[in-house]
Amino acid sequence: MGHLQFPGPLSAWAFWLLLLGLLLPAAVIDWRTLKIPKWLSISLWVLGPLVSLCRGAFLGAQGMPVYFLSPRGVVVGAVDGLLFSLAGFALAFVMFFILWLLRACGGGDVKLFAGIGAFVGPIESVRILVASQIVIALILIIGLFRRREKADESPPKHTTGTDALNAKKRKRRVSYSFPLFLATGIILLWDLRSDLRIAAPKPDSSRATQIEPSRESSPPNDC
Repeated sequence: MGHLQFPGPLSAWAFWLLLLGLLLPAAVIDWRTLKIPKWLSISLWVLGPLVSLCRGAFLGAQGMPVYFLSPRGVVVGAVDGLLFSLAGFALAFVMFFILWLLRACGGGDVKLFAGIGAFVGPIESVRILVASQIVIALILIIGLFRRREKADESPPKHTTGTDALNAKKRKRRVSYSFPLFLATGIILLWDLRSDLRIAAPKPDSSRATQIEPSRESSPPNDC
């Protein structure tokens, strides 16, 4: 229950490209300015519930489950998709708000991740958060080795205004925009591999459960 799924590969790829297309400029701008534009976060907040609502309506129309309501048509599926988005938004916001209280991220990161949660729901939000922490750890380790190599190769020199500014940026919070972009792309590619037709489609368990009782209820053939 609560897994992200799509009625077909075209909608799954459109979803993946749309979300990554919004996260890429956020990562680039944040890398250059250490700020995430509000219009990008607001776009995620608006489009996430809208996309989830439309996805839920299509799934409900096909009798497929969306979140926790029974698949009973377009209206129920749309409502279920909206609840899916709101649950993801709330959980993502709370998780990054705790990181913000611990001074591990900035306010823009909280807004950005809440928007991602509105797209992917609660389960994928947790997976993306864990994956982003791994990406950040790898970035910090690589940066540490690079600074050691530069310190060993170059002799000590007097600091300039530019050097002081770069040192100040390095001491600031870790930027989450690029790790979130990378983690979101990788996690969704893996979790949606069947919907994206990267891997073989999973067997439809709901149809299987419907077929088995019908076989058991049919009288045996005496011939």
